[in-house]
Amino acid sequence: MDGDAGVAAIFVIAFLLALLPAGIARSKGHNFALWYFYALVLFIVALIHALCLQSRKSETVSRTKDISAYADVLTKLADLRDRGVISDVEFEAKKRELNHAAE
Repeated sequence: MDGDAGVAAIFVIAFLLALLPAGIARSKGHNFALWYFYALVLFIVALIHALCLQSRKSETVSRTKDISAYADVLTKLADLRDRGVISDVEFEAKKRELNHAAE
């Protein structure tokens, strides 16, 4: 029975320790369940990996700002086209240029 209790204790500790890298990864915008499984299998690797991760939240904010800026420029160009300041051809050329710059 003492051997079974020792094995059970090791499993409990492993399941609790796996919460650490999973929690760190979740705080940086990653999937908690996937990281928990990863930490159960390769705890030390998952912990180091989680500590080195960059936050996905900052990437999302950056992308949102880029999309917002793109939309603002496109709206201003459409307004210039609607007022007759630029032609449809010039508008389409500028839109293509913006699309290529966004890629």
